Parts: sequence; C-alpha cells; structure tokens
Amino acid sequence: MSTKIDSSPSLPLKLPSMDKLASAKLAKAAYDSKPTGASSPSSRGDDTVQITGDAMKMQNLEKSLASSRSFDAERVAAVRQAMADGSYKIDPERIASRLMASDAQLG
Repeated sequence: MSTKIDSSPSLPLKLPSMDKLASAKLAKAAYDSKPTGASSPSSRGDDTVQITGDAMKMQNLEKSLASSRSFDAERVAAVRQAMADGSYKIDPERIASRLMASDAQLG
C-alpha cells in the first residue's frame, strides 16, 4: 500500500488487513510502554529476534526446493510432443479437484 504524502490528506486505495491492524496496535503498545531511556546505546544489547514457526517452515521449504530438480525435462518433452501431435487431453474435473485440494491445504 502506498500513500502520497503532501499537505492534503487522502484515503488509501486499499484498507489494511486485520492482521496488519493488529500488528500495528501491538507495535504501538510496545512502543508506548518503553521507558524513556530505552533508546540509549547501553540498552541496545538486549534486543532479540525470534523466528516464527511459519518462517522456519518457509526456510526449510526453500532449502528443500533449492536441493531438488526444478522440473522433469522428460515429462516436459512428452507433454510438448503430445500437444504438437494433438494427443494431449485436458481433464477439467481433475484440474478443478486439484485446485480445490491445493486451496484446502493453503487455507
């Protein structure tokens, strides 16, 4: 989301999601609860970073995808040949069911 900053206020084209609003409220609460001297150089050594479970899953997935082949060249050649000679059949039922299964896994 981007907003033009000038002297006249304008509404954003897209409202932020509830997750963004909740995280913004948490950040504001954390900022408001800091003692006034919290930004001094001596207190900066106490900062920590935590990686969420979802971030760790994504990192592991990225590693596993990096080590695997990106595509099956033989399968691509076979599909290309089937398309060229007109024998490639599209099964809309199969496509729809796999899209629904994929959506269910993401949701």
